[in-house]
Amino acid sequence: LQLSRQAFQSLLPSGRATRDQHFYTILDDEGNKAGYVWLGVLREGDEPSAYLYDFLVFEQYRLRGIGTAALQAAEAKAREMGLKKMGLHVFGHNLAARGLYEKLGYVPVNINMEKSLD
Repeated sequence: LQLSRQAFQSLLPSGRATRDQHFYTILDDEGNKAGYVWLGVLREGDEPSAYLYDFLVFEQYRLRGIGTAALQAAEAKAREMGLKKMGLHVFGHNLAARGLYEKLGYVPVNINMEKSLD
């Protein structure tokens, strides 16, 4: 919990008003809240890039195309900001999310692995 608080303080020193951090609500066709997106701009290296810090489609809205549309909208926002690439993290066991990301053209760039030694 302490590490999580430190990470949020580092990423969001001014809360939701922090520069380069963008928060969006995902709505369904009737205007109901279906999830959210946290899109940030990383200014590391030669060229800034977009980073998807958090993305969630509520369970009752999954498998209806809402996640795909939300990610495409986030990518469009990143392009509007002049960003050329977008990164994200996904846990290896989250096969549904990995499938969605791969369908949209995301590819692994770093893989951490572990084995239980019980």
